Amino acid sequence: MSRLSDLGEFGLIAHLEKILPGGVSKEWSVAIGDDCAVRRSSGGRSEFLTQDLLFEGVHFLPGNSKHWETVGWKALAVNLSDIAAMGGEPVGAVIGLGLPKRAKLREVEALYRGLARAARRFSCPVVGGDTNRSRGGWTLAVTVLGETRRRPLLRSGARPGDSLWVTGELGGASLAWRAERKGKKIPAAMRRRLLLPTPRLEWGGHLAAFGEVGAAIDLSDGLAGDLGHVARASRVGFDVDLETLPRPRGFAGLCERVGVDALEAMLEGGEDYELLFTLRAGAEKAFGDYARSRGLKVARIGRARRGSGIRWFENGREIPRRFGGYRHF
Repeated sequence: MSRLSDLGEFGLIAHLEKILPGGVSKEWSVAIGDDCAVRRSSGGRSEFLTQDLLFEGVHFLPGNSKHWETVGWKALAVNLSDIAAMGGEPVGAVIGLGLPKRAKLREVEALYRGLARAARRFSCPVVGGDTNRSRGGWTLAVTVLGETRRRPLLRSGARPGDSLWVTGELGGASLAWRAERKGKKIPAAMRRRLLLPTPRLEWGGHLAAFGEVGAAIDLSDGLAGDLGHVARASRVGFDVDLETLPRPRGFAGLCERVGVDALEAMLEGGEDYELLFTLRAGAEKAFGDYARSRGLKVARIGRARRGSGIRWFENGREIPRRFGGYRHF
């Protein structure tokens, strides 16, 4: 197996991890394999470290100044979503920026206006970084430091019998992306979900404070793929009730108009940046009251079980379909 496409993103990560030295520091309680690396710090705190790369032509296309502002916002927001998934709060960010020769000052300024808006909105100051010339297109590398005084929420915390939940709605950003590529019109709210995602930092903090959440992950590559990460990390299987998946109003009709399979948009499309999490058995009623009192929009969509893999159900019957997440290679 020598091609990256054979390994896939996470196969490549696992392959490269074997090259790196193990046991370098006992301070890092979680290293490769979760939304963030976790370092035990003083005063009962845990520190989080995460990074995302964004490339022109893959994550965004060139555009006008308003467009570059949305790229700047999204570059920071998607990293903050990783912090939210761990139940943490942001501390600061550093930005790596690779610029092609054709880049214009007004475009860079617009990018940083978007970064600044997100930094103010989510209380995450940009404290440094690096800039350099890129021989290809624009490249953004954003690294965020976060922290919490609570138990970090990890992908590995699910148990058989846990219920499975998700915040917000699924599929809107994926549908907007596909509609844009096909030149089809889409409601402004869905387009906003794609261009200006909102990391669920406050909601992640509420989940960590509740104390009965088992595992958690943010939905960047689609529910099917990201749930698979939780299943493997926790060594459990999941059953998902497809009719309970939360979706925007009129979603089925919009998908039909654009020519998109609704289930594929919700399960495979990615870019939702919602939180997927498990809840300990018996805590559902108390959590329902807790969520309502704090304005959390959540839906129960399934359960964890002994075994492995994910089974998909419609109206109580398992369906013979397989879904996967977004593939980078």
